[in-house]
Amino acid sequence: MKQFKSFLIVAVMVLGFGATAQAQKLAYINYDKILTELSDTKNMTSQLEQLSKSYQDELEQKGKALEAKGKRYESEAVTKTEAENQQRAVEFQNDQRALQEAVMAAEKDIASRRNALLKPIVEKLNKAIEAVAKEKGLEYVLEKTTLHYAAGEDISAAVTAKYNQMK
Repeated sequence: MKQFKSFLIVAVMVLGFGATAQAQKLAYINYDKILTELSDTKNMTSQLEQLSKSYQDELEQKGKALEAKGKRYESEAVTKTEAENQQRAVEFQNDQRALQEAVMAAEKDIASRRNALLKPIVEKLNKAIEAVAKEKGLEYVLEKTTLHYAAGEDISAAVTAKYNQMK
C-alpha cells in the first residue's frame, strides 16, 4: 500500500510537471490589435482614406451634375415633344446607371488596393509571429479573440517589436 501511495505521488508530480511544460509551449496574441497598431497598417489606412476621399469628391460632382441635368430636363419638358422627353428620360436613366457603376467600380478598386497593400503586412506579421514563437520555444500560438480562457503568455508586444525590427 505504501508503494502504491509513493507511485501515486510520483505519477501526480510527473503529470503536473508535464502539464506545466505543455503550458509553457503555448501562447496567444491579439492579432487584430497588433495589426491595427502597426505603423504600416496606419499608413495603408491613410492611403486608402485619401483614395476614398478622391473617389467620393469625384462621384459627388458627377451626382450633382446629374441632378442639375435632371432638373433642367424637367423644366424644359413642357417645351419639348413627347419623343424628345422620352429620349431625354432614357439618357438620364443611362447616366444614373453609369453613376451607379462608377460607385461600384470605386468600391471595388478601394477593396482591391486594400488587399494588395495588406498582403505584405500580413505576410510580414506572420513571419514575426513565427520568429517570436521560435525564440520562445513555443509550439502553438493561438488567437486571443477565439479563446474563452487564456492563462498562457501574451506575446503580442513581442510580435509587434519583432515586426518593427524586420523593416
